[in-house]
Amino acid sequence: EIKLTLQGSSLTETGSAVTSGFSPDPFSFIHIHLYQQCDALLLMGGVGVEHCSRPLYRKSDSHVWMGKTPLPESFAHGRQLTASCWRERFTAFRSGVKTSAETLQCINGEWINSLKKKELDGFSCESCVTVAGSGFQKFRKRKEQELYYFNKLAFQVYSELGSVSETSNILPKYCLTTPNRRRAYLSNRFNLENKEACPEIMSMEVVGSADPEDRLMRVMASDNTNGDCMQVGKNGNFPSLFRYPCDQDKSEQLINPMALPSLIWSMHQQFESSAQHVHLAYSSFCGAHGALSSLAFQQIFAGESRRRTNRKISECHFAPVIRFGTFVATGIIYDKTNGDWPNWNTLLADNPVLCPPGEALTGFKLESGSNKYMFECSRIGGLGIRYEYFSAQVEVTKFDHVRNNWLGAIRMLKVDCGENALLSGFHFEFSEGGRWARSKYTCSKAGGAPVVMEPSTTIESRFHSAEGLFCPKFRDLTTGRYRYENTAASGETLTFQEDGRWCIGNSCSKKIGGENPIGAI
Repeated sequence: EIKLTLQGSSLTETGSAVTSGFSPDPFSFIHIHLYQQCDALLLMGGVGVEHCSRPLYRKSDSHVWMGKTPLPESFAHGRQLTASCWRERFTAFRSGVKTSAETLQCINGEWINSLKKKELDGFSCESCVTVAGSGFQKFRKRKEQELYYFNKLAFQVYSELGSVSETSNILPKYCLTTPNRRRAYLSNRFNLENKEACPEIMSMEVVGSADPEDRLMRVMASDNTNGDCMQVGKNGNFPSLFRYPCDQDKSEQLINPMALPSLIWSMHQQFESSAQHVHLAYSSFCGAHGALSSLAFQQIFAGESRRRTNRKISECHFAPVIRFGTFVATGIIYDKTNGDWPNWNTLLADNPVLCPPGEALTGFKLESGSNKYMFECSRIGGLGIRYEYFSAQVEVTKFDHVRNNWLGAIRMLKVDCGENALLSGFHFEFSEGGRWARSKYTCSKAGGAPVVMEPSTTIESRFHSAEGLFCPKFRDLTTGRYRYENTAASGETLTFQEDGRWCIGNSCSKKIGGENPIGAI
């Protein structure tokens, strides 16, 4: 904790290594935000992270380093060194009096200080103390002091869908927002809102009744007078997040942060189910954040849209679209004004539709002018592994151009990837000898929306006004203990009383007489 400075030079020594007197900005580390995010995830309980490395690299102009060199092995008579303390955590004292530094001079092979004593005799660096509020001690015993402060951080939560459709003004950020209890007509269900800047919505608190990975997520809102928390529940068939009075004994309120991405994915699916997808005769188009999960041949190739309840129709599911594609023509040709369809089976079989890896179908249509079918593949964020499936094998009355002979088979064909996968392509197959038809199709697992849980600011209202760093100011002659002063602008004084109490103003601990000011606030 003692720093040595060679007089007449800009070089200083800490231990045996030479450093400059300049204190570099901790945020000058390269990619510091990634280290901060990793550390935040560890404090959340891991969230898939097991270890975070320390920042290693700074830009060359971030601090003074040119000309650094080890101190010489010997000093000439008369040379001087200045000893000082690490000012952020220690205060320098000379013979019990606060000072800024001590000067050592080389005299006849010995270092003599300003008190005419050898080396650093009479000079000391007295440590500052941290005063924290109720609850800190239990974390200290578990050597998890950082969680005390982590409980008092405000979080923003949002998903980044990353749509870059050139013709829209859609923002890629969807913020988790809290329902307002003052508006009785609103439900207590959390929402996802398309915003440029997200509000601070919650804190994540470690509570004694929870598993180590679970957190009590306390709601932050101007109307939160009763102390509400997040609670997992269901909205129809979809898991969702709701707002209820805090009860740390309720398992539904003890939420693992790793569960938030899947819950927000479910909320996106729910909101997307009511989006404006368009499924018409001979065409299907998904909305700004959707992709096809199924394709109904009856609607697309027979032109029978949902005018009757028993007719099959294509479906779109939520998908974080990163980049929309362009419509590409297939070799499938059909004149819908004629009704009959020459070579329909070979046209479908010879022209498979397949999106590149990482993409899924977001549109399929029959172009009126060219009578060609066209499809659109778009880049989807987090798209998973591909699987191949086969549709049901259906009977074909006769393989010819007459509509009534192929319509029955087309009506029964549908390629369907289910709830959590997206359609990436299909390939029609048939057998004239066996008089059957089916379709092989490719599904890509939907990987989820990228979710950010970002600590933003400290919730000042959750700290005691006297909490902070207290550094020694002077020694009390009555007790022999130092008196400490808050380094913040508030300037409270921490004192040790003769009866064994630590006091900050009128707030005192029990008569513990210990070295540490436990219980002072």
